[in-house]
Amino acid sequence: QKKIIFLFVLLTILLFLMQSYGGDLPSNASAYFYVGYFTTPLIISGLIASVTYLLMRKPPKQVRKLNKYFKD
Repeated sequence: QKKIIFLFVLLTILLFLMQSYGGDLPSNASAYFYVGYFTTPLIISGLIASVTYLLMRKPPKQVRKLNKYFKD
């Protein structure tokens, strides 16, 4: 779970940096523009982190079959 949180934070920072690299914020824009501007990287990184969590949580059947051979 810590890896997923780290992935979320890393993706959010990366997307914010990529978004702000292109230029400055436009002036005199509506509040809805700024809400969308700042929440878009959060939503995208949240979707990627949740898909990654779902894929890591449910291992494939082949991995489950191998687990019975390597019991602790």
